[in-house]
Amino acid sequence: MSSSIEELLAEGEQIQMRTSPSIMDSSFVKSYVIGAALTLGIFGISVLPFELPFNTLYLNVLLVVPLAIIVKSEIERKFIKYFITSQKVIERRGILNQTTESTMYENITDVKLSKDINERIFDVGDLKINTAGHDGATIRLKGLKDPEQYKRTIENNINGAGGASQTGNQQDFGGGGMDSSGDEFGGGLGDSGLDGGLDDDDFGL
Repeated sequence: MSSSIEELLAEGEQIQMRTSPSIMDSSFVKSYVIGAALTLGIFGISVLPFELPFNTLYLNVLLVVPLAIIVKSEIERKFIKYFITSQKVIERRGILNQTTESTMYENITDVKLSKDINERIFDVGDLKINTAGHDGATIRLKGLKDPEQYKRTIENNINGAGGASQTGNQQDFGGGGMDSSGDEFGGGLGDSGLDGGLDDDDFGL
């Protein structure tokens, strides 16, 4: 039995964004194009103005094949769900047998955005989310419409969670010790040279 996504959330955890792959995702576009091409081809042959060596009814039956390709791809697309919550990223796919993968923000090492040529036209892209750990787990959010907004939300959440990504390290650098002495440079240069405030912690190391 499948469970609702709310049952997987911790107390106080909120869903910030939810989506499915866009119809313009490359993997689905290929199926739609193949299905449409086969449909037009079969239909075109069946209406040719000369006698065919086989029954046109047979061609009409064959139309089930490309239509099935299109319907199958669309059902698969509808049953892929992505959730960005206040604590983690979740990918769920499947109709009867559902599989769910998730990763906490503190375990994410980097988020990479990629777009195929046709996806750039429609502002669609994929996010590859790499995580820390021995298994090197990866979550892929494919076919996101306006993927930059999802990437930005995830990176902001990583920073807030103090995650393992480089973005988190940059935040630490920005908050380094620049106000402890009341002047612009944080009191790092005193009578003792550079010993006053410049150490590894100031650079997020």
